[in-house]
Amino acid sequence: MNRDAYPDIRWKDFAGMRDRLIHGYFGVDYSLVWNTATITIPELITAISHIFLDLESDRDSST
Repeated sequence: MNRDAYPDIRWKDFAGMRDRLIHGYFGVDYSLVWNTATITIPELITAISHIFLDLESDRDSST
């Protein structure tokens, strides 16, 4: 999978949030964590589901 093929997913933002949560950079914004958990992650699950479908389709067409 190539991340560039899915530019709508904010890959770097997720990595940055992980770093802030794990390392405690500049404190934790709990409202941002809540919004991520309740809004962004459900949207991400939908987007990743589409990626899986794309990958399955690619795999099926190559066999």
